[in-house]
Amino acid sequence: MVNQAAPTAARYSRCETRPRSKALPSAAGALAAPQAQLGGRTPASLVVLLLNVRAALRTGWVGLAAMALACGGPDPATAAAGGAADAAVGDGGLVGDGVGAAGDSSAGPDGAPDTARAAPKPVQPFSGPPAGQFDCQALASATKGLPAKRLATAPLGCALDAKCPARLVVGHRGAGGEFARIAPENSLAAIRAAAWMGYDGVELDVRHTADGALVLMHDGSAARTTGVSKDVSAMTLAEVTALPLLTQWGTEKAEVYPGDHGCERVPTLAAALELVRDRLIVDLDTKTDRIDLVVAAIAKAGLYDQVFVSVSDPKRAAEARALDPKIRVQIRPDTQAEWDQAMLLFPKVAPEIVEVDPKVLSALAPQVAKLGSATFVNGFNVDVGVVAQVLNGEPATGKEWLALYDQGARIVQTEFPGALIVAVGRGQGGN
Repeated sequence: MVNQAAPTAARYSRCETRPRSKALPSAAGALAAPQAQLGGRTPASLVVLLLNVRAALRTGWVGLAAMALACGGPDPATAAAGGAADAAVGDGGLVGDGVGAAGDSSAGPDGAPDTARAAPKPVQPFSGPPAGQFDCQALASATKGLPAKRLATAPLGCALDAKCPARLVVGHRGAGGEFARIAPENSLAAIRAAAWMGYDGVELDVRHTADGALVLMHDGSAARTTGVSKDVSAMTLAEVTALPLLTQWGTEKAEVYPGDHGCERVPTLAAALELVRDRLIVDLDTKTDRIDLVVAAIAKAGLYDQVFVSVSDPKRAAEARALDPKIRVQIRPDTQAEWDQAMLLFPKVAPEIVEVDPKVLSALAPQVAKLGSATFVNGFNVDVGVVAQVLNGEPATGKEWLALYDQGARIVQTEFPGALIVAVGRGQGGN
């Protein structure tokens, strides 16, 4: 386990909105800096900032994300009322500091947490496996950057098994991207790191190129992650996959992902699927309207039971099922009404995974479970709360993440999956 040094927060004029890849500090990096370097902001105000960043990231508005950090967000009174409630639900977890790692497992043989243990162990932010296990240098080693087998203690098919008791952990954009600071988002290195850390799965974003190929990319433009301001859909496969991924997660020269990532290029979906084979499930955030290409890629790889086509419009999930009934799908209703409407599209076989807004988790999770499906929750608000605890010098155990599972979530996605692995009672590396 490698603990990364906290960076120095970059200084910006109020409301500055330069592109994130060049000038916007990562929210996690800002929180990891000493409070004095953040203009004396209190942990509560920092929670407000990250809540604003969450809203910005959901819409993809990089400029709004910059303003959230630079301008300060809603007034403290609003934050005290809404932020406290939000901190109990969310989209992530902090990468653990190694407690509960090898030789100190708290999980049973099936990956379920040992609920009889006395108290949750503390988690600390921003650590990952040694970069030499998964970076470019590792590709020349005997392991080729990957563990020989799946290290997660939960069975690979757990998400499809309603009787599986394990609390599953999914890394956002692979290993957490620029927030977790382990490897570039949506990179092959991030997938390799996730495999070493014993995650149950990874969330990846897929888009199509001008010539009908599929690549991993969150934004429509390649600017933020490669520095090339051109839309993925306007470039050919050869052009996109020739783009080096940026190795700097922050704004300072020293704010780079640990290890050697100079070989990392924008990967194809096919290459990513080969890495996850028999190791990780994939929450495939499908940002292309070419559902036919996505279905064909999963079928060609033969990974029907490992890849879930995640879409915001349930009609696209139904389209995927119509193209190939063996495809597994994930829908995202935010309300009871949206859930009811979506289920009209699936009269016989329900979606395998249902992503639920934390605000309606307690209400919808029982309905999802009744159909034998798995409830999936984003944990970003919990990430915010745990970071605030760390900033405030309080022991952070991640109990707020565990509350999501207690409310019915079976899968939690986080920016800091290594810490969530520790919080659910498993050491990193699946131990």
